[in-house]
Amino acid sequence: MVENFMIMFGISKPLILMIFCCFLIPALHVTFIRTMNKYGESIKPLVWTYISSILLWFIGLIFLKVIFRNEISPTACLSAFFIHLGFSIGYLEFFSLINRGYSLSIVMEIAKSKNGLTEKDLVRSYASGKGLKWMLDKRIQGLTKLKLIKIADGKIFLDHTKVLLLVRLLKLGKSIFSLSKS
Repeated sequence: MVENFMIMFGISKPLILMIFCCFLIPALHVTFIRTMNKYGESIKPLVWTYISSILLWFIGLIFLKVIFRNEISPTACLSAFFIHLGFSIGYLEFFSLINRGYSLSIVMEIAKSKNGLTEKDLVRSYASGKGLKWMLDKRIQGLTKLKLIKIADGKIFLDHTKVLLLVRLLKLGKSIFSLSKS
């Protein structure tokens, strides 16, 4: 049955194996998050997820080569790798949207309330009660760790001229995509 499907559509075994590994990424990610107790605060579970899915794929390729004596073309492997890369980027964007999406977080906070929220209530209840100040502090702390900004005399400054280049690039991108008002 699988052989007929592959012949009919020309899908190689390495590619089918990689698609299977891509579908394992969310389950692997949740497993690593819970095992490491890193709930949205670390990139380590995501890195281990991607490493594990690639390792599973390699093990599957070895299994195909040794047990079934299948020839594995480098072109099929390269195609499979790019499928994995595309799926990984899409999954990363989806996870980032859920984990860090400011607007979605506001919608979720409002949804938790049965009687609606005032702006003041929303500011206090944001991020499971941590509030908007917590979110701002967390973002500033992250930008400081990345050495994009520095704090001196109670004021926030860009850390070095390379950041200015990044700012100009982002402004250009916003202009190109007509996002200057966002």
